[in-house]
Amino acid sequence: MTNSFQPDRNAEIREANSCMALGAGLGAVGTGTAFLAGVTCPLCFMIAPALIGYGVWKRVTAQRGACRESADKLCIPEKSESAD
Repeated sequence: MTNSFQPDRNAEIREANSCMALGAGLGAVGTGTAFLAGVTCPLCFMIAPALIGYGVWKRVTAQRGACRESADKLCIPEKSESAD
């Protein structure tokens, strides 16, 4: 059973995974350069963790959005407002 939001969620998760992979690759290149040459690019030092963090954030929000749109209440329970 596929829902209408399934392709969008899969596309967002693929984009998040590619962002994390790009950040990890850039970090590996920066680390290798630091070991070989003794210096690293300041942009690589800043952008690699930012790409990984953005990918993680995008993946989590895509999964949360899919859970809230689905009928499965076990994924993320909706908060109920109770009158005191």
